[in-house]
Amino acid sequence: MRISIITTAALPSLTGTSINPLLRAAYLSRDHEVELVLPVCVNRHQTGSYKFGDETAITAASREYLSRSLPDNAWYSKNLTFGFYDAVYKPISKSLYPKRDIKNYPFKGDTLILEDPIQLLSLPSMLPDPRQSVGKSLREKYETVVAINHTNNFYVLPIIFSNPFQCKIVTWGLKFLGSRILNHQCDFEINLSGAIPQLHDVSYTENVNGVHSQFFNRQWRSQQQQRPMFDNYFVGKITPLKRVNTLLEWAVENGFKLHVYGKVADVPDQLPKRMRDDFYGVLRRAHEIFSTIPNVKFHRETTQPFADLVDHKTFVNPSLSEVLCTTTAEALAMGKFAVMPDHPSNEFFKRFRNARFYHTDAEAIQLVQSLESVQPEADPTLHELSWERGCDRLLAVTSHYAENVKSRSREQSWATS
Repeated sequence: MRISIITTAALPSLTGTSINPLLRAAYLSRDHEVELVLPVCVNRHQTGSYKFGDETAITAASREYLSRSLPDNAWYSKNLTFGFYDAVYKPISKSLYPKRDIKNYPFKGDTLILEDPIQLLSLPSMLPDPRQSVGKSLREKYETVVAINHTNNFYVLPIIFSNPFQCKIVTWGLKFLGSRILNHQCDFEINLSGAIPQLHDVSYTENVNGVHSQFFNRQWRSQQQQRPMFDNYFVGKITPLKRVNTLLEWAVENGFKLHVYGKVADVPDQLPKRMRDDFYGVLRRAHEIFSTIPNVKFHRETTQPFADLVDHKTFVNPSLSEVLCTTTAEALAMGKFAVMPDHPSNEFFKRFRNARFYHTDAEAIQLVQSLESVQPEADPTLHELSWERGCDRLLAVTSHYAENVKSRSREQSWATS
């Protein structure tokens, strides 16, 4: 196949929407011709959470990342090319958006994969460029258009809108517009977990992501077998959205050791005052705990978790905001325990031996304490976390659509009629 993957972030920004599509493109390029289309911010003076660079810098960073990250023969550069589109940074969402209608870019692939399609298609799909063919769909131009939803935008709505009626209206509006956009532009959607509501008429729930190869079968594993692992840890941003404050209070009240790796999240000025005050309160309390509680230690964010986390035994992740948590998958791939809520975002992890689930805070604390005296088991199913298997699942979903659904879904739908 000839595949174009379009995403909303690029290296050197180390975000999930820059790294996951890059690794997906690299592994798919073993057997297919792949074009990875990345954003370039057209205003060099903008600042924010992204490190902006030009096309040369982004290409160099991507190739360097792949060359040091993937095992021999896992990436064939001749089959992977890079394309770019002009993007604009929006501080309110800390995200990049296409400057003009994404449908007007000349993608090389016959199959398009849109990573976070609502972000790529939102405004241009509702307000077509008058200089182009109004309302023309990507489905009319390409053989197959796949939407992969990464972000749970609906999770934060009840937090932002405290009025239940207002929250329902906004949620309904976003679902309606999202459904209209995806049905018009894409053949089908893939949700990484059941945490995201179905927006497309043809929807699959499947984990099509994988884990960096360095988390498997590396030197640290032989060292680990010679010494036991110990202590609990958390990796991620220090933010109330990830319930880090709850995790810290567990450690304070129950005295178990906890290592926290990450950075303090920025507090957006655009948030309502109530939310900003709550945010600052959580950050002040976290700083107090890190400064005064000896069993809780704060570390800077790690860029090499497969090396920095080698001696830690249990990853505790109380977050409910994830779609499918990469750090949980990485912990299981490294042979560690992973303690997490029994939530749709974690359904995929139930197949692994060292995954532990809880329903209440009391259960979570009991689980963490009970794991202090045991070591993780060897798990022969860890290969399911690899990028090879993630790409296999993506191709299997695409094949299922082509064989069973395509002839019906290509007929004129309500969205285009």
